[in-house]
Amino acid sequence: MENARPSFLSFRFDGFSLKIAALLFMTLDHIGAFIEMNYLPVEGTPLSVAATVLRAIGRLAFPLFVFFLAEGMRYTHDRGNYCLRFAILAAFILICQAGLGQIPGFGYLLSDLSQPFIDLLLLALIAFFYEKGGKWRFLIALPVAYILVSAVSVLVAMNGAISLYPSGFIPAFLLAQYNILGLFMFVPLYFAPRFLYSVLYRTGLANKDGQGHVEFLNPGQYGEKDYRRQLNALYAASVAAVFVLFWALSYLLLLVGFRFEVLGPSTSISFEMYGILAAFFLLLYGGKRGYHAKWWVYFEWSYFPVHIALLAAIFYVISL
Repeated sequence: MENARPSFLSFRFDGFSLKIAALLFMTLDHIGAFIEMNYLPVEGTPLSVAATVLRAIGRLAFPLFVFFLAEGMRYTHDRGNYCLRFAILAAFILICQAGLGQIPGFGYLLSDLSQPFIDLLLLALIAFFYEKGGKWRFLIALPVAYILVSAVSVLVAMNGAISLYPSGFIPAFLLAQYNILGLFMFVPLYFAPRFLYSVLYRTGLANKDGQGHVEFLNPGQYGEKDYRRQLNALYAASVAAVFVLFWALSYLLLLVGFRFEVLGPSTSISFEMYGILAAFFLLLYGGKRGYHAKWWVYFEWSYFPVHIALLAAIFYVISL
């Protein structure tokens, strides 16, 4: 009997390969952004098309990073330290951003660019306060308020009432870049495993052992593969639903003359819809961490500021 050929649908990403994909998407997005900001290509020209394609591919990065944040905050042994990493990195990026913004030709780095690590820090704090329980949960209001202020600031600015630049109401680089879009995406990704387990527990298919791990009571009827398939479906469906919801809101509100945007002038909800393709990658997640050497941990945490600095230097030299 011939061996069955492996199906493409049987392929599964581990955490390492999925992070590589997310970093690649982010890098391509930022290359496209630097092309747009440095050359201001005329719409329809090859350079403009190339920048648009790169930025469209880059829309897949943020949903994947939000997914990794949800996974990290669920499984880390020290959520406080995890939040501290985001806080240090966000502060470091803001300091570097302010410094680069003083270099002639790079003022936009200070005035016109927010960065997603503020979002990730705020979302991590929401999970941290929730897991602490008790009175700590009241503190969830603080990161949520920051997110809402960022969202309202963008909405008001997009409808012509204020400026997001340093000379205006709120500097753009201090805002949560994805604000309510990130919040709506993070909550279902974080709670999906709890929701699925509660359903399995009520139906008598699963329980938890003394260490909190899910045990399947009748593996012949429902096992690990079934659980992973359903959990991935929840992940993918929640990401897709959020994008569709925000796109629909932007379309409907535009009919009454109100611009509903999340990220301000740099892109639009319609353009962000390319991020819905990240749902496909979540469907193919295998639930395994994969390669996780110590050097890789340092690399992934430092990649964002390092690659931004390198791209800034490269485009600065090219423009001389």
